[in-house]
Amino acid sequence: MAEARIWLEALPDYPRAQRILEEVVALDPRDRSALSRLAEVALRAGDSARAADAYQRLAESGSPEERAAPFMTLADLERELGDRAASDAAAARAFDQVAETPAVVALLEQHFRARAEMAEYVALAEEALARMALRAAGALPLRLSLAQVLRRELGAPGRGLEHLQQAARGHP
Repeated sequence: MAEARIWLEALPDYPRAQRILEEVVALDPRDRSALSRLAEVALRAGDSARAADAYQRLAESGSPEERAAPFMTLADLERELGDRAASDAAAARAFDQVAETPAVVALLEQHFRARAEMAEYVALAEEALARMALRAAGALPLRLSLAQVLRRELGAPGRGLEHLQQAARGHP
């Protein structure tokens, strides 16, 4: 892994770094650090397909918090590649992590805020809530986030109030 870091950072030779990291991942497919570096190197080398594969593998293992970010990166990558359906599916999978782990709400909100795409955040969050059990661990935090975003950032206080009311009905 140290050799890959040299070829990645000190002497940028992305193909060589990519080959080394692929060997590391082949030896231990669950090495999230190596897989993450492989995805990064593939992106830098312009190998979008390999990067997408690495992000997909990252998104399929680990805790919900560990899975959410690779799903969102994969969604962004698929959108850049012109595959809107794959992008939407990856983003939906990221939002599905909220049901189990409320801390994912902050990660997703931050992701969309950094891209100035809060309207898309709201749409995806509302779709996730429609799939989520009423009393799922992340339902209340997601509704509260939506209420704030709708009221403060998107100028829709009425819709924000609806989410607060639904939150109150779902969590007496």
